[in-house]
Amino acid sequence: MSYDPKFDGLKIFVADISLLRTGDVLLTRNRMTTSLNDRRQADIISVLSGGNFSHALLCTGSPTFIEAVGLGVSNLSLQNCYAHNLTDVRLLRHHDDSIASAAGNWALTRLGQNYSVRLAFESILPSKIVPREDRGTFCSALVATAYRAVGAREFADSDPLKITPATLEHSSCFHDVTNTVFKQILAPRNAERMSALDGDRSPSPVSEQAFIHAEIYAAIFSKIHDIVLRYNLPGNKIPDTFMDVLLFIVELRKVGKYRDAPQEFQRDIDLLDVLLREAMSRSRLEMMLYESIKADDNYLERTIRESFDSKPDLDVESLRSMLKATMDQIARRGSIMDNADYPRGLSQAWDLWLDLTERSLSAFAVRRQVLEETISRLRA
Repeated sequence: MSYDPKFDGLKIFVADISLLRTGDVLLTRNRMTTSLNDRRQADIISVLSGGNFSHALLCTGSPTFIEAVGLGVSNLSLQNCYAHNLTDVRLLRHHDDSIASAAGNWALTRLGQNYSVRLAFESILPSKIVPREDRGTFCSALVATAYRAVGAREFADSDPLKITPATLEHSSCFHDVTNTVFKQILAPRNAERMSALDGDRSPSPVSEQAFIHAEIYAAIFSKIHDIVLRYNLPGNKIPDTFMDVLLFIVELRKVGKYRDAPQEFQRDIDLLDVLLREAMSRSRLEMMLYESIKADDNYLERTIRESFDSKPDLDVESLRSMLKATMDQIARRGSIMDNADYPRGLSQAWDLWLDLTERSLSAFAVRRQVLEETISRLRA
C-alpha cells in the first residue's frame, strides 16, 4: 500500500491495548467512512435507537474484539485501529470483572455465526416483523447474548435481539473508560494500513475468518442436525457455529457420558469428528493463520528496521502495550495447550485445532522476543 499524504501532521486516537480488559464493550459510529450508504445506515441506527453510536464490539482478550458484521461474526484487532474523533467511540467496562471476563470468553464460540440484517433493523423498529427462523445475530445482540449467557443479571430479563448500541450506551452496569484507554497521537507512517473505527476498514488476513468458520459449519450442519434430533439430546439444541460443534464433540469425549450409549450413536459421533476435521483441512483456516503470521512478521521486520533509524518513528509506550498484550495472548493460548481436561486425543478435529493453536503460540513467542529487543534498544 502506498503512502497517503493525508495523514501528514494528522492527530488520531488509538487505544492503549495494555489497558484493555476482556469483556470491554466498544461502541462506534461510522461517521468518517467514504461510503455514503454506510454513513446513512450508521445515522439511521443511531437516530432510531436514541443513541450516539451505530455499532458494538466485545473484547475477547486484548487487543482482540469480536463483532457481528456483514460477513458474519469475526475478530478485529485494535492494535491496528484508530479513530478520527473520540466522540465517535466509547469504551465501556462492566462493573463485575469476573462476569465481563466470562462474557468475552463465551463470545469466542460465536465466531462464524451469520449476521442478520433483518434482526438488526428489527431491533430498532417499534413493531416486530412477522417472525421466521433466523439463526443470525447482529452487533449489540452478540454483546447482550454473551453477558446474558454468563449470568449478568442486568441482561437476565432482556431479549438480546432488542438490545441496541443505545441500550448498551445507557446501561448503568457499564462505566465509561474511553478517556483512560484512548490517547491522541500523531499519525504514524503506517497509518494508511490501519482501520478507522469510525470510518473505513483496511484489509486484514483475518477478514475472511467469518466466511471460513461458516463454510466449515455448513459442511457438517446436516450431520450435527441429524444427531441432535435423532438421539433426542438434552434440549434438542443444535450447535450453531463451528466452535460449538467442536466443543460439542470434545465434551462428549471428555466426560465419557456416552461410553455406554448405543454403538450406532458412538459411530455417528466418530463420523461427525472425521467430517469436521476434513472440513477444517479443506478450508482456508490454516492458510489464514499463515497469512496472519506473515503479516505480523512483516510488521516486526519494519519495526526492527525503524528501531535502527537515527530518528525512529516508534513509540516505546505503544510497544510496551503491545508486549503486554502479546504476553496475555501467550498465556491464554498456553492455557488451552496445558488444559488437562482437554488433552490431545479427544478427537481428530480437536487435535488439528491444537496444532493451529501451537503454531500461533510460536508466532507470539517470536513477536515477544522482537518487542523485548526493540524496546531495550530504544531505551539504550
